[in-house]
Amino acid sequence: MPSTQENARFVSGAAGSASLLPLRRGPLTSSLLSAIAIVLAPAACTSADPVVRTAYTPTLAVPDGLLEAPDLWLPPPTQIAVLEPVAVDPTDEAPPPPDVMVEELLRRLEERHALVEHLEQRLEERDASVRALEGRVEQLEKLVRAMPHVSGGDSPSASPAPAAQAGQRDVAASQKAATELPETTPDRTPDGRDASQTAPGEVAVDPEAAERALERTLVLTGDLLLPVGKADIEPFISYEFDDTSDLPANVLIDSGGNLIATNRRVERDVILTGVNLRAGLPFGSQVELSLPYRFVRRQENQDLSSATSSDESGSGIGDLRVGVATTLLREDGWFPDIVGRVTWDSDTGKDSDNGVSLNSDFHEIIGSVSAIKRQDPFAFVGRISYEHAFESDDIQPGDRFGFGAAAVLAASPETSLRISFNASYRDDLEFNGSTIDGTDENQATLSFGISSILARGTLLNFTAGAGLTDDSPDYTVFLSLPVRLTLW
Repeated sequence: MPSTQENARFVSGAAGSASLLPLRRGPLTSSLLSAIAIVLAPAACTSADPVVRTAYTPTLAVPDGLLEAPDLWLPPPTQIAVLEPVAVDPTDEAPPPPDVMVEELLRRLEERHALVEHLEQRLEERDASVRALEGRVEQLEKLVRAMPHVSGGDSPSASPAPAAQAGQRDVAASQKAATELPETTPDRTPDGRDASQTAPGEVAVDPEAAERALERTLVLTGDLLLPVGKADIEPFISYEFDDTSDLPANVLIDSGGNLIATNRRVERDVILTGVNLRAGLPFGSQVELSLPYRFVRRQENQDLSSATSSDESGSGIGDLRVGVATTLLREDGWFPDIVGRVTWDSDTGKDSDNGVSLNSDFHEIIGSVSAIKRQDPFAFVGRISYEHAFESDDIQPGDRFGFGAAAVLAASPETSLRISFNASYRDDLEFNGSTIDGTDENQATLSFGISSILARGTLLNFTAGAGLTDDSPDYTVFLSLPVRLTLW
């Protein structure tokens, strides 16, 4: 018969529960269970927390007295299971109940849904703005196509209409923001063609900008050409004063028969009035005509108290001038627009009146080239010129070389300001093939001007200049009123 230790079998389960199977003697069963419960009770909980979160495997300790009981069948001591407890950190926080987690997830879903609805509303507003801008650009393009544009001919313009260009930039920016595409629509002229294909010397503007004082001023100075079918009629008046005191001396004889050398001082007041005409031709060309009328007053004084002085005046029609201008090259990068011009200064005017010289007694041909670079609101201009006079009555005036520079500022769409410098040099004249020394001329003037639009098609221009050399007039004043007309 096996011993008491060999007849005992212990069975333990999870969560600290245990049972003894089978017990051959019933009287000790309740006592044994009570002892096991007492042993297991301290290991059931490790803290005051009533919630047991971790299953424990307790260590079973059986008293020696029980092992000696003859009626209890137990396993050998070597087969007693020793269950070590699982360590639990009592500082761990309990996870939130499932209901709280569900409520948090629902709240986040509602916030995400509200954000999606807001983004969809913004997208709809952006799409509506893009559609409105596209419609505006289409209307502007239709309006501008029906209007004339300032140019050097009938070619497309060198720059797009500011209003249409601004609208296209807005549409392109909106479309880029909507689609995240880097491509944008290229600038177009009012007639829908690419601005890069424009002819030289042209500036395309919308109907309002066509009246801008900057463009009108550049046409007035000859640095920009009229579009085909357009004409300018420019009545003008100018005043010029010249005081010359370093003239060759006169030789006089006094009452005693002595020779006396005296200096002369000559003052000239010149009033010039007339009309300038300009008309735009096809192929980026322009024809020009000028017909002046001149009034001159001349005063000459000697530096002797007994010398006489003269005060004479005369007037008459001036020399008719006819010219043709055309664009030679167009602006490309840093390279400016270049306009060439040839002018014939005829000898059709009255040479003198009442002993006062009015006009030159020579036919002259003048060639000039001007370059213009636009950097709104500025326009920079440079000019060079050459003048040749044809011989008349054995007198051959010297050739004249000139250059100049100007800067024009668009102070507003209706007003422009400008400053210019012009200089020229004429060689000594020849008489019967011989050069006469001391007859050369060196002139230079510095001018300031302002132009302002009085009404649609009407511009008021005022310029004042001062001479910088002895051969230049002391000062000049110029006033004109160009009027824009449509020929066809």
